[in-house]
Amino acid sequence: FYVVSIRRDVSDYTDFDRANWTIADFDSQEPTGEGADNGHAVNAIDNNPNTYWHTQWQAAQPGLPHYIVVDMGESKFVHGIRFLDRQDQNDGKPQNVQVFLSDDNKNWQLVLTTELANTTALQQLLMDKFTSGRYVKVLVTSTYGAKFYTHLAELYLFETLKY
Repeated sequence: FYVVSIRRDVSDYTDFDRANWTIADFDSQEPTGEGADNGHAVNAIDNNPNTYWHTQWQAAQPGLPHYIVVDMGESKFVHGIRFLDRQDQNDGKPQNVQVFLSDDNKNWQLVLTTELANTTALQQLLMDKFTSGRYVKVLVTSTYGAKFYTHLAELYLFETLKY
């Protein structure tokens, strides 16, 4: 018997098409303090690394944890997630994060618990458990700089291997 092992890197996985993704829920967004083009939850899936979702800080200051829920439009078998944070701010970057999947936006299954790096680089992570779901919830439980707010430029999910 021979054991064949092929080493795969997370960059070997293909991102899901986000064209039909929508924001299903969020706990907070900053509607005015980040300017007209920033702060809104939808910016986390708009394919523009220069825009971002930011939780509220101007009129109110809700505390952690913060979350955002994406509806992928259909159930997908998910292998991993990619985070791209705001490119011009260190304080408030997500530090400790949990990722959940659901088919009904009510019953959630925890698929990843991780500590993200304090970086503007794309962070690519395989799920602790490969499973399917239509909805993905990212729950930020702590931030760099111990801030009450958080932000995120882009969120991607991936499944299939590139060949």
